[in-house]
Amino acid sequence: NNEEAGRCMLSAATLTAAAGRVPASLLRSPCVQVTRLRNGLRVATQHKASEVVTAGVYIPAGSMYETPQNNGTAHFLEHMAFKGTTRRSQAQLEHEVEGLGAQLNAYTSREQTVFLARSCKAALPRTLDILADIIQRPTLEHRSVESERQTIIREMEEVDTQSEEVAFDKFHEISFKGSPMGATILGPVHNVRHITRDDLRAYVRAHYTASGMVLVVVGDVAHDKTVKLAQQLFEGIPTGEVPEPPAANFHGGIYCGDSPKLLDTNPAAIAKADPTVTVALGTLGVSWSDADFFAFQVLNATLGSWDAMLGGRDYLTSRLCRELGARNLAERLHPFVTCYVNTGLFGVTFAARRSCVRSVCELVMREWAHLCVHSRGLSSRMSHKHTEPRGAGYQ
Repeated sequence: NNEEAGRCMLSAATLTAAAGRVPASLLRSPCVQVTRLRNGLRVATQHKASEVVTAGVYIPAGSMYETPQNNGTAHFLEHMAFKGTTRRSQAQLEHEVEGLGAQLNAYTSREQTVFLARSCKAALPRTLDILADIIQRPTLEHRSVESERQTIIREMEEVDTQSEEVAFDKFHEISFKGSPMGATILGPVHNVRHITRDDLRAYVRAHYTASGMVLVVVGDVAHDKTVKLAQQLFEGIPTGEVPEPPAANFHGGIYCGDSPKLLDTNPAAIAKADPTVTVALGTLGVSWSDADFFAFQVLNATLGSWDAMLGGRDYLTSRLCRELGARNLAERLHPFVTCYVNTGLFGVTFAARRSCVRSVCELVMREWAHLCVHSRGLSSRMSHKHTEPRGAGYQ
């Protein structure tokens, strides 16, 4: 390996030394080859016998790297992705993608902005050219900025009607109080109304740099040819620096939305009104690279999901879900393990009548305790992560 183009390859031969600890299925997995280009951009490929190739550019530019003043800019930029470049107008871009029979997509998370493309393998060079063009040469025309501003505001209004989305955002806000990790991906309405073209360009210069960027291609592709293509198409991206993840100290707490007495057990108060509320209950989880990542995934699957509309509680393997159904406590419940580069969250979201919220919370925490005590290996892992539950409710 050298500083300009170092290659690392995870192969079956590398894993053979750990054959006693590695499942046989992993030993048969296609290897992933990674090469770092001269400007710092990493190119990763995995061979797969398929006529369809998927390519993605992953950029460390999400809400966790924003400030209260520019929160929402990464998501705004994602909306501007397919509005035209200095080489292709929006119409030309749409026509070319359609002519290739390709698909383009993009999304923003708290950690990253991702641009994805799927096409037949013969069209990969042109598909990568389109991705490189979108990332390096967006026009960010004033008319398009104003148009997308209204689109994003409508999207925010739509999200505000989805109680689970609101509860999950509040859960982040409480869990990571005072940290960018607690900010929403879409940002506050005030920011969205005032983001300018210059703000977007400044964000691209600061965050769309090669050192933290990864190009991933999966399909029937040759690694060396893909690296050569990437070198030609993405060499104009400045090296920059890899952004440091912000501190994400877990605090926890309780938020009760419009009802400060969400957990009130007073019979008179409950009899007055018993609306359905959505609750997020959870605690500190694990990061992507944590040694306990897979243990938490198993725990997540063990808890199971419940939806009263589907029924069939007698045939569910999850003890928690069977009891929820038998006692008619919740309309739905879904566990989650949300991982980030340096932290994570673990818990459940559920919808239940206000009078049942306390019972559901107690049942979930009892199930966690049961798994800690009776599941070999999970006990030490769960206790090590200090699984003191914290909750966020929304009404």
